Order: sequence, then structure tokens, then C-alpha cells
Amino acid sequence: MEFTERTAEPIVAFMMDKTELGAFNLPISVDLFKDLAFDNARRKALDITDYLREHGPFEPHRLPMEDMEYTTLPHVMKNLASRFADTE
Repeated sequence: MEFTERTAEPIVAFMMDKTELGAFNLPISVDLFKDLAFDNARRKALDITDYLREHGPFEPHRLPMEDMEYTTLPHVMKNLASRFADTE
């Protein structure tokens, strides 16, 4: 078996800290996974995403609304009611 080395693009990773207002107004667009080796993983992730979206919105981490009456949720929902919009 023989392997042929292909050219690779360098991957640069960095961290930022916003030090002044408007410092991040410039577009930052970098695909760290541009390598062909990630194409299969990217395709699988897109397939899984489509499958999950077919199920619609869900919140398995929350109790049903009738069990939330003794929490602050009804008060919060009442305060935010003006921000909600119908999705249909």
C-alpha cells in the first residue's frame, strides 16, 4: 500500500477579548473544518439536524406548564407576552 501526501491548509485558532466598543464590528468568517476529512462528518451532522427538525420544537428539560404554577415562570411569561408572535 502506498500513501500520497496531499497539501493541507494550516489551521489557525485564536481567542479574542473585546476591549473597546465596536471592536468586533468587522466580519469574522473562518471555516476551521474546511479540510475534506470533515466532509463526511458534516454530511452526517446535516442529516441528523434535518431529522431532529422534523420533530418540531420541544423542551424535554421543563415540566409541563400546569406543574410550573409555583415557580416564577407565570410571572415571567406575563411580562414577556408582548414580545411573542404567532408562528403560524
